Amino acid sequence: MRKNRIIPQFLVNMVVFFGIATFAVFSTQLSAAPNYYYSSIDYTEYQALGVFQEVEQVEKIEAYLQNTVSGLTVSYREVLDALVASGLQVFIKGGGIRDLLSLTASDPHDLDIVVTGTMEDLISTLNNTCWRYTHLPGGRVVYIGDHRNHPIEVFPLNGVPVAGNENFLEFTINDILYDCNAKRFFYGFEIGFEDLRHDRLNIVAKDWSQWLYRDKGWDYHKIFRFWKMVGKGYVFSTELANFFYNETMRVLRENPEKFQRNLLVYLGSHYHCFDDLYHGSVAAMGYDWAQQNVLSLREGVEKKSKDIEEKKDQYTYMPISHETYVKIKTYSFLLQNIGGFP
Repeated sequence: MRKNRIIPQFLVNMVVFFGIATFAVFSTQLSAAPNYYYSSIDYTEYQALGVFQEVEQVEKIEAYLQNTVSGLTVSYREVLDALVASGLQVFIKGGGIRDLLSLTASDPHDLDIVVTGTMEDLISTLNNTCWRYTHLPGGRVVYIGDHRNHPIEVFPLNGVPVAGNENFLEFTINDILYDCNAKRFFYGFEIGFEDLRHDRLNIVAKDWSQWLYRDKGWDYHKIFRFWKMVGKGYVFSTELANFFYNETMRVLRENPEKFQRNLLVYLGSHYHCFDDLYHGSVAAMGYDWAQQNVLSLREGVEKKSKDIEEKKDQYTYMPISHETYVKIKTYSFLLQNIGGFP
């Protein structure tokens, strides 16, 4: 007859302990996994803690802003201060922040900022400063300085609030906002810092399809931007790769001409990153596809880029001296109020 074996209590305790520990780690990983793809963080907690007043990052931004804007005689910081003094809220966003704070930091190709006023407010302020700027008719962007060489690209918000506005959602590493008025990082974008530390592409929007086409008039630009960021070496999840691949193939089935037309326009205005976008499209879509649909456009893209720059030249407002500006304003006042010159 077989005897029942007695298992020592300490062995039972060890099994239970390791079982609980393993479950705890596994369940934590499961619960954390979705946040890799979208975030449900209560950003107001981070605003209260003020965690974005990170001295080192602020110093990096402010050090770069001391550089002189190409085409002007003043620094980036002086331009931003003038916009702030005119009553605008000013935020730096996009690739400028990403490039300055990334692990392989570099000077940005341009500096993207958003301001809370209207296009009319912005143009009025620039006219009063006598600074060189470029604004295409009907365009949503104003280029301050030399549009060919590291300009400030300004996007007026026309009264749209910054806080909680999903229209601003991009890849998280492009979503970091720097408040130029307060010289601190805007709350709610802490996940962008974390993803930047890992060179990782991430989206916080829960509905990716809605996020992809939210920018009316700039269709498919986020697809092209995904390729560009992949070409720069940023890593991404399988889910993200599948989403962009499937969406690209769907669009090509439904409207290939529009897709190619938009790709040509995007590359024409971003010719400096053609190679990044091409290499990213190889990784995302395959070598043969990228050869046929992207690399084949290089000659046409180069011509498109030149055409865009030449058109910007036509709508560039050159600066005048302060003395000349005062004379013009004085003569204008005399004509309107006296009817002539003394």
